[in-house]
Amino acid sequence: MLSGCPGGDDDDVSNDDDSVSDDDDATPDLDRAITLDGGCDRADLYGVFALEGQELFGVAEGTVADGVVPVTILEELVAEGACRLLRRNNPFCDPACSPGETCDHDGSCIAFPENQDLGTVTLDGALEPLTLEPVQPGNRYFGLGLENPPFSPGAEVRFDSLSAGIQLEGVGSDPLVAPEAPLLVEEGEDLLITWDEPTTQTDAVLHLELTIDQHGVSPVRVACTFEDTGSVVVPSTLVDGLFSAGVSGYPNAQLSRRTTDRADYLDGCVELRVGTVRLPSVRVAGHTPCSGPDDCPDGLTCDLPTNTCI
Repeated sequence: MLSGCPGGDDDDVSNDDDSVSDDDDATPDLDRAITLDGGCDRADLYGVFALEGQELFGVAEGTVADGVVPVTILEELVAEGACRLLRRNNPFCDPACSPGETCDHDGSCIAFPENQDLGTVTLDGALEPLTLEPVQPGNRYFGLGLENPPFSPGAEVRFDSLSAGIQLEGVGSDPLVAPEAPLLVEEGEDLLITWDEPTTQTDAVLHLELTIDQHGVSPVRVACTFEDTGSVVVPSTLVDGLFSAGVSGYPNAQLSRRTTDRADYLDGCVELRVGTVRLPSVRVAGHTPCSGPDDCPDGLTCDLPTNTCI
């Protein structure tokens, strides 16, 4: 990480635009080594910028708010090795919150976090230098028509928002190739995942998000961060935790090979992710998802509210 914004009122440095000068100190030093600080805690995550190779195209995109939406803060149920079992809890407020507010986990209404105008942001180190402006409504940033992936392996990437004082770093890695065979999720069994090892050595790691219950009141997911070694095992205890929470709808998984850096912003944290994202197929033993009667085997019908053959 290069630097971050001040985190509170007691800091000597101001976030005001006129506090940022145009001298050399305001420009990232492109000759020095990359230093990565990893990701933010989900409870402090105000926003994410990503330079990614996705399934069909390359993207540069991001938003940063002035707070965290409470429903995105997940409860950790179990942790084992590199993996965690996380549950989404839905806050409840009585009376209901007013427009422009959202319910917090303590049952109080708070202002709904608003996306911030960070001014012009730049991404140096991509295959083509990117200069992004906030798009309205919503102060969203995105670049279109990028190469896939939009970086070279080993490329040093630097994100900069002078007006917001946010500077972040990343490193391009080899594109991730998703497993050809579906991931088989089976109760009582470890889940083995394999992929092609990288030929370019970077600080990139593998991230996994896996869900098998799309219609539960409090959906549960497995989230893992692995070393980029080509194969890993998700322990059966966490797989069983997914089954205990329920199975419904179409299971899905996301694998990403990326570097992550963080910087302070207001009272929270902002991330830069540089990498590739893949969506491997997932099959859950004993479960057949459906979106209509033709998707189910003979003798079963499609329960549309849960997208499940019963």
